[in-house]
This record gives sequence, C-alpha cells and structure tokens, in this order.
Amino acid sequence: PRIKSGYVTECIKEVEAADISSGKVKILMRAGGTSNWQHPNFKKNNGKVGHYLFDNSHRNWESLDQSLTPISSDDPKTQMSSSEGLIAFLEYGKKLEQERLYRNSDPSKIHRVFIFVDHGGGSLRGVCSDEYTKRDTLDLIEMRSAFEKVWGNSDHPPFDLIAFDTCLK
Repeated sequence: PRIKSGYVTECIKEVEAADISSGKVKILMRAGGTSNWQHPNFKKNNGKVGHYLFDNSHRNWESLDQSLTPISSDDPKTQMSSSEGLIAFLEYGKKLEQERLYRNSDPSKIHRVFIFVDHGGGSLRGVCSDEYTKRDTLDLIEMRSAFEKVWGNSDHPPFDLIAFDTCLK
C-alpha cells in the first residue's frame, strides 16, 4: 500500500505534540521531495529542500537555511532519493551538532536516532522516493555508503538506532 497523502504531516504533528520540555531532545529534519506540503510551516517548502530544527527552544521548526534550495533533477544533493542528498544531510547534521547543538555536552551521553519517513519499497526497492526524481529511491547500499562516508566505519556507530517509518513492500 502507498503512504497516504499527508502522512508525513501527521508524523510531524505527532512530534510537535510530544513533551520535550527537558531540553534534551533536538530533532533535525530534512524536508523536501513533494510538490504540495500539507503542513502550514512547510508550505513555503513546496518544490524545495530545507533543513529544520525542532526542540524546546524552536517549537515551530526553525528553518536553518538562509534560503531554501530548489530541488533539481540535475543536482543530486537536492534530491531526497539520492545518496548525495543523504550525504549532504548527514554532513549538515554532523557540522550543526559540533557547532551548535551539543557543544557543551558529554559525548557519551548523547543518543542519536535516524528515522527515514517516506515512501518505501523494502530492502529491494529502497526508500525516500520523491516527486522530482521519477520515483528513484535510496537503496540499502547507497544508505550504508552515505553513513560510512560521513561517519566512517568504526566499532562505535554514530546512531543508537536507524529506523524506517516506510512501506516495506
């Protein structure tokens, strides 16, 4: 079955309703790949890709981009379904974490979770298709390659959990 229209908006609203008052939860999201966002804070994102922060201080999804980047079939870094796009997001998050989010935190007490939320086709067809790349997807090999390029291949993975909120068939 296909993810229904507005599903990601419903997921975003669940996050917004969560109690994150402890100040320890920070959510970085890369949004794009659709031509018609149904969430009011992302309407300006139609046809563009952007990075957003949601935490106790930024309850309205602070846009972290000076200007949103138009999605282009000629620029893989702007596509939700390309390994280059995933690499760009992982690099952005790693840099932001080092510069801003956890400057004064004990690294051993930071827990990272990465969640793919989008259309999916399971382990064979991949995830994160978007309306701008003719339904191309990220497959498992591209995902692994992107994570290794940014975080390296070590015995200490950078994420405690990588999850998929996607269709699996």
